[in-house]
Amino acid sequence: MKTKTWAIMLAISTVPVVLIGQTTQTIIRREEASSFMTSSLFYRVLSTRPSASLVLFDTKNKDWEKDFAQTRQEDPFAVYNLGFISFTIDQGVGDELREKEGWPKDAPRWAIYDTKGRCVANGATLPTSAQLADACSSAGIRSLAEIYRRFLMEYPNHEEARRALLQELADVAEKRTRFALQVPQSQSRSQSGVSISANSGGFSFDNQNSTGPSSEQVESLPELTAEIDERIWRDYCIEFQRYLEGAIWKVGYELGPGTILGGPGTILSFGSRHVVSSWAIFSPLARAAYKKAAATVEAALARQPSSTTIWRLWATLNKTGAGSSMKELLETLEPSPTVAPANWPPSSVMAEYLRSCRENGDWKTILDVVQPQWDFTSSVVVIGNEISSQIRQAQTTTQRTVRSIGPDGMQIVDNPFLSQSFWVSRGEAYLEALLRRQRLADAEQMMKTWASTSGWLGAFPLAAAIAEKLGYESLAKSWRVLGNRK
Repeated sequence: MKTKTWAIMLAISTVPVVLIGQTTQTIIRREEASSFMTSSLFYRVLSTRPSASLVLFDTKNKDWEKDFAQTRQEDPFAVYNLGFISFTIDQGVGDELREKEGWPKDAPRWAIYDTKGRCVANGATLPTSAQLADACSSAGIRSLAEIYRRFLMEYPNHEEARRALLQELADVAEKRTRFALQVPQSQSRSQSGVSISANSGGFSFDNQNSTGPSSEQVESLPELTAEIDERIWRDYCIEFQRYLEGAIWKVGYELGPGTILGGPGTILSFGSRHVVSSWAIFSPLARAAYKKAAATVEAALARQPSSTTIWRLWATLNKTGAGSSMKELLETLEPSPTVAPANWPPSSVMAEYLRSCRENGDWKTILDVVQPQWDFTSSVVVIGNEISSQIRQAQTTTQRTVRSIGPDGMQIVDNPFLSQSFWVSRGEAYLEALLRRQRLADAEQMMKTWASTSGWLGAFPLAAAIAEKLGYESLAKSWRVLGNRK
């Protein structure tokens, strides 16, 4: 009955494609960069920071730069987590700032600037972490975590600030963990906070967080000792528990690049900063906190099974080994009757989860999770197209837009189920899993069904590329033919 209901809804209605939000990035040519990277802009950048910034001037000594990067991750300076700006050119604003401060131009120089643009400390030799921390303390500079804590003392119910504090503590704990485990800075992304690099007249501006540990690192690196774990992760775990006691994780509020949400083509996304850290895999304290949290989050999903915010938190916890498997969890949840089966669980969650499975070669999990959804969704679409065809035959004017003609001669109408969103979030992973498990007949049937029921032809060159990569040339050829039909 449920299949028939959704098939009728598919036949008589469409779901509009809505672009909710999309991040754009401006790429600046090097020759253009020098025209606007001025001292005035430099000071404006400083003024936008919540705390001070650490600046490195014009060094060409790669060992010095490498050691400086490690020093920034080392205690006691690591807890400050200051923004970082690096000038690596001999001309331009770097020289202008040097001249203003009375520094020579032929040697490396580090400096700490406050948010008012004042240089509060500097040196011409490589500093130790303790020296940088002492310089911050002497200048009255507070860490970002301390700024959030002072704010929360005045506004204890401010959940947005509490989330920001938790994210900051996660960044700091990751940085300190990498240093404790002796993971080279070159093996992770930029540290959090502002980073500006000047090169040959140009510069870049970014705000990235560290990537998680590689699978090799997870296998080879040891757990943190109890003493180090307590020092690095204790504050984060306390704040994480407070965060779960609040409400903001059940609601969500951030927008940012890259996450697909809701119906086909609908794009919403969350900021890059995180509350759950993949580096916590090395922390017994954090893993215990995540295990406890997973039960809370899964209970919340039982009440709000279509909440993308809650799903995202569950997915990040699950990556650390906490909670049920996706298949086990889906068996305990029931979506609302009006939620389209192709859109539940939310596309963004499925895409991220299945991408992780593909990276780990977990093809069985992909089949276990996606096959029931594919079987149900494809049957809904087939029945829906048949009903739609009958409706058109009974009408003098076609009320639906016909996109294509299937190989069996049946007209295909736009539908919100077997769409680009479905392919990106789960269809492509499912097809690859079928091929990896040598279920060739099922893979062929999947693409035949897609050809007969979906108006989105972009799936076929993607499917052909997967087949070709895995050595199935005949399948690749036949799928390219399907993709070239008009």
